[in-house]
Amino acid sequence: LIMVNVVLIGFETDYVANHGHSNAGFAVMQLILNIWFCLELLMRCCALGIYTIFIKGEDRIWNMFDFILVVVSVFDTILSSMRASTFVAFRVIRVLRLFRVIKLVKFANYVQEVRN
Repeated sequence: LIMVNVVLIGFETDYVANHGHSNAGFAVMQLILNIWFCLELLMRCCALGIYTIFIKGEDRIWNMFDFILVVVSVFDTILSSMRASTFVAFRVIRVLRLFRVIKLVKFANYVQEVRN
């Protein structure tokens, strides 16, 4: 799902560069991904508890990272729906969404541990 989000951001960026505006389809797909990421975070909080997720847990740094990315993505979606995405500061927020790729490092480490 992370790679789908990265590819979507890439296609959207290319589309905006070529057409000067975004397409509603990109907004819908991004909204669906944001809902999915929010639900994933909410399910983790319900299953493990907020204290374990953000303070005590072994993966607390990754969980905080996920939380920040979800908040940035939701904020970007809200601003995009308000047509505020032309400001440079909001473009920077879009770039921050690409940091989800860093989560793949965690997944790669997990796969390597399972293989050993």
